[in-house]
Amino acid sequence: MDAEVRNTLQYESVEQPSQQMLASLFSARPVHLNGSKEMDYLVMGVGDLLGANVTPFWVLQQTANGYKVILRFAALSVEITEGVGYPEITAYASTAVQLHTMKFHFRGGVYRLRVDKWEDIK
Repeated sequence: MDAEVRNTLQYESVEQPSQQMLASLFSARPVHLNGSKEMDYLVMGVGDLLGANVTPFWVLQQTANGYKVILRFAALSVEITEGVGYPEITAYASTAVQLHTMKFHFRGGVYRLRVDKWEDIK
C-alpha cells in the first residue's frame, strides 16, 4: 500500500479498511500508454487524499502479472500528450505565487522527470 494512503488511514484511525472504503479514495480513468491492447490507468486520490494544493496521482501499467505503478506524483491537474510510443505526462501544481510544471518522459522502462520548472504567477 502506498505510504500516503497508509498515513491517511492511520490518521483516520482505520486499521482494516474495507474494499468499499479503499475504492472511495481513488478515481481512475483508462489510458493507453503503449498500444491499444493493454488497459492502463491514471489514478487520482480523492476524498481524504485530496490536499489543498495537490493531490496524489499514480500511473498504473497492465502487465502479465496484474498492474504495476510506473509513476507517482502530486499535482493539481494532469495532461497526457499522445505521441510515438509512450505519451508524455505533464503535471501542474501551484502555490499562491508560483506555478510548478513537471514533465515526465518514458525511458528505460519507467517514467522519469524531464522538466521541473517553477515560475512566478503574474
